[in-house]
Amino acid sequence: MTPVGWTTAIRIGILGYLNDWYWGFKQESTVNFPHLLRFLWIRPAWWRDSLIVVVLTLVTYGISIKYELSEKLVPLTRSFEKYQLDELPLVLIVMLLSMVWFSWRRRKEAGMELSRRRAVETELEKSERQYRLLFVENFSGNLMASPEGIFRFCNPAVARILGFASPEQAVGKSLEQFYAQPGLWKTHLRWLHDGKRLELDQLQLVNAVGNPITVMAKMMANFSTDTVTELHVYLTDITELKMMEQDLSDTLAQNRQLSHQQILLQEEERRNMARELHDELGQYLNAIKLNAVFIRDRTKDMTAEVHSSAESIVEISTRVYDVVRSMMRKLRPVALDELGLSSALEHMVQSWRERLPAIIFTLKIEASVDGFSEALNIAIYRLVQEALTNVAKHALASSVSILLDKREPDGLRTSWVYLSVSDDGIGVNLREHKPGLGIVGMRERVEALGGRFEIESAPGCGLCLRASVPITIGN
Repeated sequence: MTPVGWTTAIRIGILGYLNDWYWGFKQESTVNFPHLLRFLWIRPAWWRDSLIVVVLTLVTYGISIKYELSEKLVPLTRSFEKYQLDELPLVLIVMLLSMVWFSWRRRKEAGMELSRRRAVETELEKSERQYRLLFVENFSGNLMASPEGIFRFCNPAVARILGFASPEQAVGKSLEQFYAQPGLWKTHLRWLHDGKRLELDQLQLVNAVGNPITVMAKMMANFSTDTVTELHVYLTDITELKMMEQDLSDTLAQNRQLSHQQILLQEEERRNMARELHDELGQYLNAIKLNAVFIRDRTKDMTAEVHSSAESIVEISTRVYDVVRSMMRKLRPVALDELGLSSALEHMVQSWRERLPAIIFTLKIEASVDGFSEALNIAIYRLVQEALTNVAKHALASSVSILLDKREPDGLRTSWVYLSVSDDGIGVNLREHKPGLGIVGMRERVEALGGRFEIESAPGCGLCLRASVPITIGN
């Protein structure tokens, strides 16, 4: 091989290595001298390998020039002329070019593989964050269990709900041991193996320290060729919510009891006031009227002024007495105490007919409503009284219908009294209209007795008031 051949081969080798080295550098930054220095500085392996290649190349080149190695090798290879060794430089050149191409391809593929792995790592990190957000950091408990209900894996929320310090402590436990009713777990497990999906709004459990808890639960089974492989269970602790609901329910019951007690005291006070008006003021008015009548009759043949004054006193005392009687009826309906609920309602409706003859009042009592407790009688009477007052003030109606009924379901001790008062007046938009004190008072009366109160109305369609109050048969 001539010196030119060796030199060419060395140059091609160097160019191939530099090409490989360039592609590695290109993965890091742009090609400029400061970045080149930075690349060599932060990559000591590249720096060392590059230095070794350059030094070996220069040393080989210097030795070949000084000792003329190519000329000395020619006599040694003449005996092998039959093997065409003088063709080796071209072959080596092709081999070096192939190696350069192979190195370039491998570098390119390595770069693409590196990019793909980085993309996969990014997706894995994203999935990890989503996993932690949806599973580990979730306030709801998620767990996977064996087909028998043995915990295999759970998030920290399950451990917190069941009273464990960490999820690892819950692994291996059976879901059955946390059921407040062990027999219920067997039923649930049978349903799950039958392919049913359980969604329980309320499930009573007992945590690891023995405290009762209430959870919302969703359970399902994962099947593989008709065989249950694992159970998926989702739990949400609603113990505090249930406690708050119970406290709210107790407070509401207390408020209803206080409201009922207040209504009873109010009715008792009204009764006392009506009695005082009847016993005291009524007697005095009667005495004044009797004296005035006596004076009027004795002064018939005397001066006209005295007779006229006596006649005026009689008329005034009569009017005052009528006003007092009306006040007594409003404070405490005498007919309710003396004649019962049915007669009291008929008397009330008749008085409204006389007062508003342009309105048609209809009263229907479908069942016997006598014998109710005093509180229930007063409540029904006041509801009808307030409803008719509202009709007269606001409805502009031409007819009013009052229906009172009692229903006694078979086999139940509790029956219900139903009352409805409907008119054909102008109606009202219930979403825009704020209920007045009369409506609020009616609702409080009904709810204080454990009943239900509702109103239906629309502009131009009249108004219908409905109330249903439970009673105990024989009360």
